[in-house]
Amino acid sequence: SLLEALPKLPVLFGIRPAANASCLAAMAKRLVVVLVSATIALASKCPGSAAFIHASCSVQADSATSCDNVMEEMKARIEGQYKAWHDPHNNGTYKILSEDKTELLVTRTSGAKSFGGKTYTDKVLFELSQSADGCSVSACSESQGTSVGDFSTNYCNIRNLYCGSAEGCKPIKHDFSTKESSVLPSVGASKDASMCAPVLGAKDDIGGVFTDPNHYKPGTLAGVRMISGNRVNAPSSDITLVGSDDGETFWTLHGTFTSAARSALVIDFSPKGGPAGLMGAYVGGRITFQDGNQWSKLAAPEAALVTVQGGGVDLGGFYTDPNHYKQGTFAGTRMVSGLQGDAPSESVMLVGSDDGAAFWTILGHFTSEAHDALEIDFSPKGGPKLAATFADGRITFADGNAWPRHGHLLDFTL
Repeated sequence: SLLEALPKLPVLFGIRPAANASCLAAMAKRLVVVLVSATIALASKCPGSAAFIHASCSVQADSATSCDNVMEEMKARIEGQYKAWHDPHNNGTYKILSEDKTELLVTRTSGAKSFGGKTYTDKVLFELSQSADGCSVSACSESQGTSVGDFSTNYCNIRNLYCGSAEGCKPIKHDFSTKESSVLPSVGASKDASMCAPVLGAKDDIGGVFTDPNHYKPGTLAGVRMISGNRVNAPSSDITLVGSDDGETFWTLHGTFTSAARSALVIDFSPKGGPAGLMGAYVGGRITFQDGNQWSKLAAPEAALVTVQGGGVDLGGFYTDPNHYKQGTFAGTRMVSGLQGDAPSESVMLVGSDDGAAFWTILGHFTSEAHDALEIDFSPKGGPKLAATFADGRITFADGNAWPRHGHLLDFTL
């Protein structure tokens, strides 16, 4: 039996006897994971995958209509792609491989707008059986390439073909409700229904101030990032981040939206020593990255800003514009960086907001070797190109406006 074989496994894998106890425990945990994955795979009939390690999801559900209507609706969505219907999960493409009265086998291809701009293919098998109360649906989706995490893609592959208007979906021929009694993703995969149709409205724009729990220290600017997906008021496929890990040095990073809904994204962390293409998804005020890290958007400052004089020759920091700043909000706040990643640059990057809701990106450049003189191009916001100087923790512009820099925070008790 499996339990009888466990003591022999360390020897088979060349583990020294002295280490058997600790290794055996770890190995037992891994075996449990494998067994759980196997149980999940057996919950529904699955289409199969050539990849030894791959993400998957199986679903058991009941639709309050006939199986004929369920089948017709799923086929109508697939056949109506790009005109009558489109896949709300990053606009993938479904294709029917085979069908009969009770079974439908399809592929879903992610296309170039998926995570990292790569094409991913999944197979999805639906089995329908008529019951007294409606139609029982047994479905399984499997990634065809090596994968573990899937940002709920395999679950959404299934759900988006039968969900009704009550779930925020767009029916084509038949609108019916479906109750999912079991949703079983493989280990590392997920089943978040909000990821299945992450179409963002204006209030859900990614722009804002986020905290990274790997660096964030409450009461400071460490771990704070200001992000914009707009070039001023125009939505862009580009993402700009200005942030700080220690609250003192502020860097610039760039990314790209990889979905038409502007929810899937990829960020290049290589300029500061991280991965070149870390994939993530923005949903519900949070950016969730493929490594498990999750950045949360702040609705308002958690502390009162404190102006700091001096602070060295690096102009990077968190500033306020007195022409727009409103205490207790992010209106009139700007994050500024003269670094690309960790490297000094002749460019100056600004991410900011005038109203605390819409965040924009504008550019500038240094005009002196000492980096104490600069020019910012406000023309995308309808303003001029303005010369400025940086001294004593302030950026002072030629028109007389001066932005003070804020070096740390105090408890917000106002």
